[in-house]
Amino acid sequence: NFGVQIWVARELRFRVAESVVVSPRIMYITGRAGADDRIIQVVCAHAPTEVASDGDKDEFWHSLDLVIDKLTGELCFWLMDANARTSPTRGVIGPCDPADGGTNDNGQRFIQRLAAADMVAANTFFPCGYTWRSPRGATARIDYVCVKEALLTAVKMCDVPDKVDLSLSTKEDHRLVRAHVSISRGVKPEKKGCCSKVN
Repeated sequence: NFGVQIWVARELRFRVAESVVVSPRIMYITGRAGADDRIIQVVCAHAPTEVASDGDKDEFWHSLDLVIDKLTGELCFWLMDANARTSPTRGVIGPCDPADGGTNDNGQRFIQRLAAADMVAANTFFPCGYTWRSPRGATARIDYVCVKEALLTAVKMCDVPDKVDLSLSTKEDHRLVRAHVSISRGVKPEKKGCCSKVN
């Protein structure tokens, strides 16, 4: 019912230094890429659903905290099925596609981690639409691509392409969230104003 994987395109010539499976819900990789040999860190995580017990949620988010505390590089990315419904939150969640009914419990936990790590949910600054459809047809944005706040101006595009089907059944489930991050060699991205819409 859950699991995580990280795939890396061959053309990136990414040299993996470390690949760690923390649990069936959390893994991360670190390595180097590019002509200037920059360190890149990627976390992939799958939170318990909103109806899970507080104990299960506490265990997951605590385990994620330990990874977050370890991976603090400038080029750190979180790829998350956070099961989090979020509304605009200054500094971390952008203005696009806010959750109906406001932020849920997983959303609050997610936002707290983003703020503590100076991260932002990049796809919330673009009009991407929903990322998940329930068996009954309800839709929500619960999947996120997260980057350091200082890197947000380097995110040129986020979208949810309709033609990519991740479902293993005839019913739609999760949709792919895609981000294009352009990083110039030796140039540090500038900070972006909180909750600004990206055109």
